[in-house]
Amino acid sequence: MRRSPIRGLYDPASEHDSCGFGLIAQVEGGASRAIVDGALEALSRMAHRGGVAADGLSGDGCGVLLHGIDGFLRALASDAGIALHAGPIAVGNVFLPRDAALAARCREVLMHELGNAGLRVVGWRDVPVDPSVCGELARASLPRIAQVFVESDGDDADAFERALYLARKRAEQALREAPDFYVVSLSTRLLGYKGMVLPKHLRQLFPDLAHPLLEARAVLKVSGLALQHIPCRN
Repeated sequence: MRRSPIRGLYDPASEHDSCGFGLIAQVEGGASRAIVDGALEALSRMAHRGGVAADGLSGDGCGVLLHGIDGFLRALASDAGIALHAGPIAVGNVFLPRDAALAARCREVLMHELGNAGLRVVGWRDVPVDPSVCGELARASLPRIAQVFVESDGDDADAFERALYLARKRAEQALREAPDFYVVSLSTRLLGYKGMVLPKHLRQLFPDLAHPLLEARAVLKVSGLALQHIPCRN
């Protein structure tokens, strides 16, 4: 098949047939629920851009990356009994092994590396999920999902982000033999939710996405294998 010539920013060598990708934001930069709802609705219409297993419900991955959701994150922390300071916070969604002892070890290693990076873990929250929307294949591999809340005593936002990234990578290296340990996102700016479900079921899989206080300034949505190549950080 003859490829189209390179024109502008388009390079046919980067062409992939199966992934869907989109971004919704307001030009003014304000946060709103409408941005979240619009992104989830758009994502639900991108099912044709990903794969579906024989069980009819397990997908090859879809997710959203939320930006500008500080109020929502503080509400989650308050509901979980986690006391936060007024300064910048970082929140991460983390996949953990189902085995309780191994999951506890993964948490300890991540907290250790965050501490070595000069950061402070102020609490953990179990992310609620609804496995009923998962297909048999996705349900069989569904990990524990937890949320970690992190603070820094410094006031340099970029240094905070660098410390988070280094701690995350060091923890991943230390736990590379641990099944199902994966940091979906860990940032002061972004929070990612993703799963092996059909795009229309992501909101049901994660009740957090229907939280009345969830407003965002921008939402990146992905369906299909492209999800594996989107770094969920700044």
